[in-house]
Amino acid sequence: MSGAHELLMRLEALGVILRADGRRLLVSATVGRLDAELRRQIARQKLELIRLLAKRESGSGAHAQAPEGRFPVSFAQRRLWFLDRLEPDSIVYNLGAQHFIGAAVDATALEAAFNDVIRRQPALRTVFVEIDGEPVQVVQSFSPQLLTLYDLSALPEDEQHEATAQLTLQEAKKPFDLAKGPLVRAALVTLGQEAHKFLYTVHHIVCDGWSLGVLLADLSVAYAARQADKLPEMSPLTTYYGAYAATERQRLGGPALTPLLDYWRRRLSGAAPVLELPTDRPRPSTRNFSGAAATFTFSPELSEALRALARRERATLYTT
Repeated sequence: MSGAHELLMRLEALGVILRADGRRLLVSATVGRLDAELRRQIARQKLELIRLLAKRESGSGAHAQAPEGRFPVSFAQRRLWFLDRLEPDSIVYNLGAQHFIGAAVDATALEAAFNDVIRRQPALRTVFVEIDGEPVQVVQSFSPQLLTLYDLSALPEDEQHEATAQLTLQEAKKPFDLAKGPLVRAALVTLGQEAHKFLYTVHHIVCDGWSLGVLLADLSVAYAARQADKLPEMSPLTTYYGAYAATERQRLGGPALTPLLDYWRRRLSGAAPVLELPTDRPRPSTRNFSGAAATFTFSPELSEALRALARRERATLYTT
């Protein structure tokens, strides 16, 4: 990946907007976002940046290929990579979702749309390799994936329910190989001519709960286009996670990280190494992750108080 490409990704991760206008490079950034060194780099690589921007704008939506190559991992990714090395083949961080489709489904179009999303989103083409004892994320070139098809339409309705539950669990419990990938997969379960379940699973190291909604939205757009025998038209991505990770490393590298670590060392000093919860039974020697769900409802007053607390602390309601 060229130096200009790395600079462009870094600038976009900082929220800097760049646009090519002929031989002019238009740059828009909030006050204080561009320091003197970044301005010099932009000036030195102006022509190459213009070429990259022009090439991107000439790309066709989902088929405007995102950068490939090696990038540093974010701190969150490094944590998940370490946990995967600590417990190989663990499925704890598999994110799974299922959606019922009460209509006829064109499986060929759906498979093409799924690949459009993989092509568009570099995170879904990323693997994690170890170099000199440290993880590095590698965005691979696009390679099409097959949609796994299950046909349960011949089963009685009561047996369909049980078989679908087993397939859903089966898909969710397949471990991912972070070094080889792919780290996303999908399946279509046919229950009838107008009854299907779309299942997809992705590793948390490349996706989170919020991003599942982005994936589904892109898939919907791509599927509608493929059904009409067209290429999907989606606006180009403005930044990539690899660029964010590089910027995070730069901001928190070296001396900048020391006071943050010192803060948590002080706060956690003297804390119990293991929190003994629950208190009604001994902690098992081996985790099995078996559990259940308990549903309850907050009052409107408590709900609003929690939202107010989240706003004051500048946090999401989920985090609060």
